[in-house]
Amino acid sequence: MNDFDEILNSINDANIKKLRQEIQGLEKEHNEFQKSLDDIKDIKEKYAISWRLMEILLFIISSVFKNKR
Repeated sequence: MNDFDEILNSINDANIKKLRQEIQGLEKEHNEFQKSLDDIKDIKEKYAISWRLMEILLFIISSVFKNKR
């Protein structure tokens, strides 16, 4: 192998190392983003259940008041 090939290999190795670091950073960001999405889904589900319970409660209350008239 000549000097030129060694230089190209060292450049390629440095680029590969840099790309691997960027990929690891992106994977970390993706995992954090996915966790945030999961948290939002959990909140949405809890809110939906709370909203449905409130609707049922309001229906019961309105039924009681209608029957009292």
